[in-house]
Amino acid sequence: MIGRSPCIGIRLPEIERVERFIPTPDQVHALADAFSVKPDPGKPSRERYRALVYVAAGSGLRQGEAWGLELEHVDFLRREIRIVQQLVTPAGKSPRLAPPKTATSRRTVEMGQVVAKALARHIELFPPVDVEILDETNPRKPVTRQAKLLFTSGRGNPMQRTGWAYPWKKAVEAVDGVPEGFGYHGLRHYFATLLIHGGASVKTVQMALGHATPIITLNTYAGEWPEAIDRTRNLVDAALSGPRLAGSR
Repeated sequence: MIGRSPCIGIRLPEIERVERFIPTPDQVHALADAFSVKPDPGKPSRERYRALVYVAAGSGLRQGEAWGLELEHVDFLRREIRIVQQLVTPAGKSPRLAPPKTATSRRTVEMGQVVAKALARHIELFPPVDVEILDETNPRKPVTRQAKLLFTSGRGNPMQRTGWAYPWKKAVEAVDGVPEGFGYHGLRHYFATLLIHGGASVKTVQMALGHATPIITLNTYAGEWPEAIDRTRNLVDAALSGPRLAGSR
């Protein structure tokens, strides 16, 4: 125990506002279509990755969450996706299943018709098969088990960053206006701004993205709520600009 807090007088740094590239809806579709283009000679088809674009842009999943999806996690009847795990790819180690990034990352997200159609088509073309993988979702009881992962490599193995980097780079290069270096996480930002500009509250966006707190959501997307500010002004003007109450001055 110490008698005095060392935090007194410490000034926290300013939160930097990062300028992000947010693709247009046409660019999102173009990214997905780029995976359907005939690959370079000698390269395997990239069609199996097409639905990943809509999973992020239409449901806001992180890359590891999308790679860790199993068939049982997608409910087409209720049009929901359950996020209960993620696929992690530690350097020098084999991919493995792990708990979601935070406690609030374990969630159920809505699945729009576009995402549902993309996933249904993906399952039709690439039916999930059992893949043996280490499951550490319960860190105290890691087990090796069979998992029906929705997304795998062309050889049927769990996804890895090294195998994903090339097809993603080629897709980005194929779309006009998308900057070099645009990452898969940018589609998650697209999903967030889509919700915000549609009138979603901070809490709604936080829960959809699986952020640990609303503060993280605000710090990340504070500049995307201008319409909310305008609505506040309009509400005040509508309430106070009408006829004055009788007897008021």
